[in-house]
Order: sequence, then structure tokens, then C-alpha cells
Amino acid sequence: MFGVDLKRIASASGLGTMLGLGGGPSASERPRNSDGAGPSVEGREDDEDEETSHEKMATTNLISAGHESFELIFMMLMGIRTSVGRFCAQAPDARELAPSDFEQQWEGDFLGKGSAETPAHGHVDFRFKDYAPLVFRQIRERFGIEAPDYMLSLTSEYVLVEMFTNSKSGSLFFYSSDFRFILKTCTKREAAFLMAALPQYHSYVLQP
Repeated sequence: MFGVDLKRIASASGLGTMLGLGGGPSASERPRNSDGAGPSVEGREDDEDEETSHEKMATTNLISAGHESFELIFMMLMGIRTSVGRFCAQAPDARELAPSDFEQQWEGDFLGKGSAETPAHGHVDFRFKDYAPLVFRQIRERFGIEAPDYMLSLTSEYVLVEMFTNSKSGSLFFYSSDFRFILKTCTKREAAFLMAALPQYHSYVLQP
């Protein structure tokens, strides 16, 4: 669960891409027979695993160095890694979040030569904006998602898996390389709606 705004500094056209991040797909239960055991047909589980693997291959595409979308993916993942690392380094705050925490934004200029706040890299300069980082951090922790595992899933290799969908909105969907998380692009209007609903959503998911 994340909100970011990406925009190239060196390009007049910019990217202007909004990104929403949520948990990946949950594993479906294996079919059971009447005695509660696993499939009675030998090799059934292996066949299902193989079918699932083939389905993923048919509907996904690995995005790594050399791919036309790699530069965008690199910007997103480096921004996420830097921002999450920055805010997870802060000691857990026992206080209730204030209204200002829902309006907080962290913005970093990622220059190729690096800066005091951002690492050096070999791509074009870009700007990354993180919305309500402490709020989303608390939501992730509510679901048992700790920052080290989160960053490992998303940014260990700077690789994502593109999903081919029939989305009417034209949004792009990506899996993390371990298929644990899904990233979805959205319009600025959709992002504004999400941020407006965030206080109520946060209150709902954190209730005992």
C-alpha cells in the first residue's frame, strides 16, 4: 500500500505516473476429498502447480534491464526503497497519528550523482514523491509486513513482472518478482480519491 508520484527532472514531458501498491494474490486452497486428505489422484498437485506456472507465463512478462519499461520500473523501485528505508529507520511511534500525518509528503530528487538524501545511479535524474509514509507504514505493519521483507520482495533485484490484463481504465499492473505484491498505476483523480478515503480506511483496518 503505497502512493508515489514520479516525474523526470530532465524531461519536459515528465512521467506523471501515480502508483498504488497492495498485497499480492493469496494462494487458493488445494481441493480435498471426503476424508480431508489431499487430492487422491497421484501427481494432481504437481499438475496443478505446472498449470499455474504456465498460466503465469502466458499472462506476465518479466521487466528487467534492457526492457523498454525498465527505466520507469527502476525509478519506482529505487524511490520506494529509499523512502521506506528512510521512514522505517525512525523508531516506532506509540502516539496516534495526527491529521497532519495523512497530509505528509516526502519528495526526493534522485540525481545521477546522488545527494545527501538519495543514492547515485546510472539513469536520468528523476523526482519521487511519497504520500503519507507513516500512515502506510502503520497499515503494512498491521498486516505483519515488516520493512525489510517488504523491500526485499520489491527491490532486491530491481525487477518486476508485468501483468497483461483487460483493465478498462488502462492501468498497468505489476507483480513483485516473488509474486507477493501487486503494483497498479492509477490516474491522479483516482489517487486523490484514495488519499481522501485514507483516514477512514486506516481507522477501519487498525480497529481491534
